Amino acid sequence: MTFLVGICGGSGSGTSEFAANLQKELGSDIATLLRFDSYYCDLSHLSADARDKQNFHHPDLVDSYLLAQHLDALSAGMAVEVPTYDFQQRERTGSQLVTPTPVLLVEGSLLFAFTSICNRLDYMLFRDCPEPARLAALIQTNLQQHDDEKEIAAHFYRDIKPMHDLFVQPNRRKADFITHASSSSLELVMRLAHEISARSQTSDNQPAYSGLTVPS
Repeated sequence: MTFLVGICGGSGSGTSEFAANLQKELGSDIATLLRFDSYYCDLSHLSADARDKQNFHHPDLVDSYLLAQHLDALSAGMAVEVPTYDFQQRERTGSQLVTPTPVLLVEGSLLFAFTSICNRLDYMLFRDCPEPARLAALIQTNLQQHDDEKEIAAHFYRDIKPMHDLFVQPNRRKADFITHASSSSLELVMRLAHEISARSQTSDNQPAYSGLTVPS
């Protein structure tokens, strides 16, 4: 069976890069990375104006049922067609075949907001990051796309922060392991890769060793 690892954190906390580094450390033959962003609902039936008014930081816009189906299938050793999502048009444009591996990493900011998903995960990681640092990261990323800094900040406080406070940060308590953005990423990724690899090879999914701590 596939060992399912959930990686969650607020927008701008660096979970995407962290998950990619963890997959690289584990090896693509061992771990597959599934992006939660692939499972947003297709809004092609709405007008362009209506699509623009949707808040993509709210769980209602996520197709958690399809994600749960795919997790079950991959866990059972079956390949799935993961949607390809176009965030400019707010619609699905195709799909990509994902085949099972011994470890499946699932990454997304709203991941832990769904009990149905959490119940399927064998190990849950939360990347904790202070609000100012998350905002700064989002500004830096979006400025590269020629957005205005004031508009980015307004979007953050209007759409992102309220949803983070409701659906992301409270679910920190569900995590088996909490890492802070200030932690040494390389060292931590190596240690977590070893821990996950050991757990995935243990038939009862119990830790191969205990005492894993977050670097200060």
